Amino acid sequence: MRREIIVWIAVGAITTTLMLLAGWYFFIRNQENQLTRVFEGRGFEATLPEGSGVGSTGFNLASVFSSPTIADADPSATNTNTPSRLWRVSVIPSVGLQFFGSELYYAEQPTGHVFKANPETGAVERLSATLLPRVTDVVWVATSSLIVQQTPSLEETSYFAGRIETATTTNGGSLVGEYLPKDVFVVAPAGESAFMYGVRAGSSAAFIERTISGGEKRVWTNPLSHWIIRPTGAGYVFVEPPSSVALGSAFMFSQNTLVPLVQNAYGLMVSRFGDLFSETRSGTPVLFTFKDGARTDLPFVTFAEKCVRDPGKTTRVYCAVPTEFPKQRDSVDAWYRGEVHTSDRWFALDTETNVSELVLSPEGEYGVPLDVSDVTISRDGLYLAFIDTITSTPWVLRVRE
Repeated sequence: MRREIIVWIAVGAITTTLMLLAGWYFFIRNQENQLTRVFEGRGFEATLPEGSGVGSTGFNLASVFSSPTIADADPSATNTNTPSRLWRVSVIPSVGLQFFGSELYYAEQPTGHVFKANPETGAVERLSATLLPRVTDVVWVATSSLIVQQTPSLEETSYFAGRIETATTTNGGSLVGEYLPKDVFVVAPAGESAFMYGVRAGSSAAFIERTISGGEKRVWTNPLSHWIIRPTGAGYVFVEPPSSVALGSAFMFSQNTLVPLVQNAYGLMVSRFGDLFSETRSGTPVLFTFKDGARTDLPFVTFAEKCVRDPGKTTRVYCAVPTEFPKQRDSVDAWYRGEVHTSDRWFALDTETNVSELVLSPEGEYGVPLDVSDVTISRDGLYLAFIDTITSTPWVLRVRE
């Protein structure tokens, strides 16, 4: 009897062990399948390109990650075919998009290398090869002068004021300059050949205009030190960092006068050029602008940072509008954290007639979902440039054929 009990206990133990091992096997297999799908979706399962005598790093990466319907730029090229209407300028995460004429200037995030791209010809030229790692933003003062924001850690941000020296090789010139004081917390353009920066000064913050030559002028002092600055033709818009769960305000600063624009709004956002705003109501954005001092709501359900006004026709606004908006109360915060993404379609709106038209559906026409941010526009209104937050890569859209 005792022998039988021991046998049954042994059988039970073996059976339990086998069941646990089988469960663990299927769990690991399921995780491997999920990882495989993620890798395939990101292009990591594609065959790695072999080196050639012509290819650059960006060009080689393009052969792995690029969509088959959209040509990517090769920074080593000097003459290329005319890009498609929707053009991914680089496969490298980039920041600081800025048009000078019809050419787009930008910097790579990992290296800080500076480039300019011509959307008419597809040519991309390296302007600077100076290594500045972990670049999170660039403010352009002129074609050869810029402020590079670096974020070595979550607790540390630095600003390098530099100028690009004339290139002596095809690899680009050098970026030379100096770091701004450690207490600087924000930088914004201030017209041609100048910029504004905010610096913590004791219990308050001082906002100072500085020219390329080094001349400085204090323009405002405020007890708060977390403003975002947007330059406009009439002055500056100061806005608090957007949050769907915190009230924010925006002010216009012009001729030493501070005028309230928007007060106590959730998720308050302002466009790059300070003339379009959005707030959230139960997590859903409401886009608006001001005309003759009065607020005018616009019909698009999108963030202000996905919109830009045509400089050649001020009644025309271009907006990237999500096909479906995240249904959560903290939509702004989640979008900034990269926890949610949208697939956007480009629309044009006439703010006088309130009539809109579809410009392009990237996912519908190219099979590429794009989550638009950091929008800018060429002075002639022909090209839009933006960052896709899904890949952090720069894109150009020709709005008219």
